[in-house]
Amino acid sequence: MKTSRNNCIPVIPFLVLFTGLLSASVQGQDLENKTFEISMHDVNMPDDAKTDVLTFKHGKLDSKECLPYGFSPSAYTSHKEKNGVVFKAACHSEKEGEMIWNGTVNGNSIQGNILWKKDGQKDITYEFKGGLKKKSST
Repeated sequence: MKTSRNNCIPVIPFLVLFTGLLSASVQGQDLENKTFEISMHDVNMPDDAKTDVLTFKHGKLDSKECLPYGFSPSAYTSHKEKNGVVFKAACHSEKEGEMIWNGTVNGNSIQGNILWKKDGQKDITYEFKGGLKKKSST
């Protein structure tokens, strides 16, 4: 029975698309439903640290401390690299501007930086680090 290579050609684009979608889905699951307790500080004031809770849920990054300032949970992107899962998110507030999160999760640890941009204010850079929040036993 003679077969033609042309019969396989329509399948190739489907396989490429499917593989890409599967890869993106698996990467997002690396952070999905994880919550981290972090310590963060303005890079110019390292002794003035604040605590926060970051949650990755429903494809969005949520900062508990930023909610009162109008920063709502925002979509994040992530991908795997040698040093862990790298993520990025841009959270917006009508009054307070934009906070751009860049970070890396390696095992149970998280670290990165935040750039806060607001009209009429000099940009402020924060650094953060922390760990996976332990589930309560209650």
